[in-house]
Amino acid sequence: DPPGAKRFVPMLAAIADPAVAAAADWPLDDPSPRASYAPSYAERFVALEPQVARFRRGAGAVLVVGWALSEEDLPADSLGDPGAGASIALFASEGPDRPFVEARGSGEPARGSLSLAVPWARAVVGVEARVAGFVGRWRAGMELPAGATDLPALSDLLLLTSSDHLPATLDAAIPLARGSTVAASGERLGIFWEAYPPPDPTGPVTVTVVVRAREAEPGALRWSEALPRQTRVVPRAVALELPALPPGRYAVEVEMAWPGAAPRRARRELTIGY
Repeated sequence: DPPGAKRFVPMLAAIADPAVAAAADWPLDDPSPRASYAPSYAERFVALEPQVARFRRGAGAVLVVGWALSEEDLPADSLGDPGAGASIALFASEGPDRPFVEARGSGEPARGSLSLAVPWARAVVGVEARVAGFVGRWRAGMELPAGATDLPALSDLLLLTSSDHLPATLDAAIPLARGSTVAASGERLGIFWEAYPPPDPTGPVTVTVVVRAREAEPGALRWSEALPRQTRVVPRAVALELPALPPGRYAVEVEMAWPGAAPRRARRELTIGY
């Protein structure tokens, strides 16, 4: 095989139904691939583990992606070089031989964010970040809230790189999207989401933000508020002080309970790093 060759043929599950396949169904590494390919623009491919969040917009949806490459994945001469930047691309399509939408951008070599309007209820989504000849790639199928009409509802949670100035809108939150779902023990974590309330709420909504470790709740915020009436989209952001947690896998969960309706929840996996 040529240097840097990778497997680009997905697993059978992704071929059978691409829009519901997991990222693991598009592996780059295989000890004995039937075929491999080395694109001329890439010396090395690595797997990205981006943060992807979905937001409703009318009959469509907006995808927000935050990505990051570790220093070990970057060319040595790009570190500390203010002129070294990343070319970023975000793609979505309903499947093979179907139309696709894309967004492209540029940014810092180690991290960035991008957003894309998607008109479909399910799609294959791909992210690529290229720094010189090094390329990070992620791909997965996902269900999207395009055309969803159930109310009340919540968007996905978007973890932020900073909690100093919490965003008041999705547009303000996109540049702050964290490049992964890894945080430090004791960190002050910014979280953004959108609520889609019932058309005529009868009272205040109770909001609970919890960090969960299995069934335990190491940290939580809880409050009640009256949301604006006749508003279809209500952005919310909070700063959550993480307790001193041992390294491991946790989850951040937001619950909003309107009077007369079952509570709605959004959940984001969280890793406390070593």
